[in-house]
Amino acid sequence: MFSGKKSHYEPGEWVDFVRALVGSQTREKMQGHLDTGCQQCAELAGFFSQITRRAVADTAYNIPDYAIRNIRAVYALQRPEEVRLLPRTVARLVYDSFREPLLNGVRSQQHAAHQLMYIAGPYTVDLRLEQERGASQVRLMGQIANRECAAGVPDVPVFLLSRNLVVGKTATNKFGEFAIEYAPVHGLGLFAPIPGENHIEVRLGAASSAQRRLARKRG
Repeated sequence: MFSGKKSHYEPGEWVDFVRALVGSQTREKMQGHLDTGCQQCAELAGFFSQITRRAVADTAYNIPDYAIRNIRAVYALQRPEEVRLLPRTVARLVYDSFREPLLNGVRSQQHAAHQLMYIAGPYTVDLRLEQERGASQVRLMGQIANRECAAGVPDVPVFLLSRNLVVGKTATNKFGEFAIEYAPVHGLGLFAPIPGENHIEVRLGAASSAQRRLARKRG
């Protein structure tokens, strides 16, 4: 809980807040924290509130667990001690195009493309990061595929997080593909909760740092 000089509440606490599962004293303190104008906590509270509203609406379609899985997926990332409740698989990097020898001038073209491949259990995660010369946004395109049946995995929520902040969210299409645009920040991670299975975590810290260094050289 929030106490002393602590500057922010954790995502799991905001889940309880929007679901009215906290006591009156705690709720008053958390609301007071929002009233101070904390943007990070306001975004988290708003995000989970939106998902909760959708979950209520989804009950008419017999899918009330969808939003709850998403909330728990993000909560599991912030609370590693509870990973046993929601197992996650940290993806292993098996290919990085920036480690391949390239012809002179290839990386000085109009845009920088960084291709990566990760393996997480039976799944592969292919990523391509692009940033146009002088652009402030990075475009992340990817595909989640099942290696056993060589097919993309559809309808998987995909979250891009920097520490406690959700900086981008989307879902895979019928081919397992997705795309997110974001401003470069530190501590990036991709989180994909696959319903009924382990949740995939892709740690992008080194990849995003390499992308920033390349952008500075080209700028």
